[in-house]
Amino acid sequence: MAEISIILPSLRPEMVLKRINEFSVTNPGADYEIVVVSPFAVKGDRVVHIEEEPMGCVHAHNTAYKNSSGKYIAYWGDRATPTANCLSEMLNFIKSNTDPFIGSFRLKDDKRGRERTQWAIYGKLFAAFGCASRKTIEIAGGYFDPIFKAWWVDPDLCLRAWERGGKVKICPNAWITIDISSDKIAGDNWSKYFLKDQETFFNRWHNKLGRGIKKDHDTVFIPFGKAQVIGFLPSFIRPALFNQYGFWKKLPSVLYSWTASIPYLKKIKRRFTTKSREDDDK
Repeated sequence: MAEISIILPSLRPEMVLKRINEFSVTNPGADYEIVVVSPFAVKGDRVVHIEEEPMGCVHAHNTAYKNSSGKYIAYWGDRATPTANCLSEMLNFIKSNTDPFIGSFRLKDDKRGRERTQWAIYGKLFAAFGCASRKTIEIAGGYFDPIFKAWWVDPDLCLRAWERGGKVKICPNAWITIDISSDKIAGDNWSKYFLKDQETFFNRWHNKLGRGIKKDHDTVFIPFGKAQVIGFLPSFIRPALFNQYGFWKKLPSVLYSWTASIPYLKKIKRRFTTKSREDDDK
């Protein structure tokens, strides 16, 4: 039995083999297993493989979960590259918190190397690539809900944990790098399932958490940093701020412009102050 099971369904042979090799190089000291569900054969060190025809991403995740043995579960994707000791960092982080608890990996862009934005749903952080104890997952009502096909399962799992008194937090030292390129598999999944899964998600959560908020993706999803700001404000103000997402999206540039103008404003103030003094002297 491994301490942590990495759930890794894949339709891309070259990418899943690359991920398996990367884990052995970057996390050799971790006690892990990689549970792969795919329609092609996969072999490798610490690999548990279930071969099945494609039946949707969520179905593959649940098949992997049922065949995993770890006390902790990391839900992964074949586009995510592990970095040095990210598993041990995440395990230490989770063990320092109380169930129900989900830890979110920090994400880097593979092209720019910059940290990617972490997102909140209805103002609550969710982990797009996360890790939790099996106990937390059971408290939350189970792993990925099979009423979804491919999308919205990670925010759904996290909201179920929040609903049961749990928390979701970003692990400060557990990094992964995300391949942001697009391909036919990703495009097909999006076109087939995204809007349908979105409707399923809204039917479950919007009346509970989104009253007064527009029912659309760009409104309920906002950057986590901005969600923290909104969370400090009175509840009657929050829906209006969610609905003005365009304003929040532009806020950093507005603040930058305002900050950059401060020296110029001070210079103008000094001129007027000096002129006012000269007039008084006269």
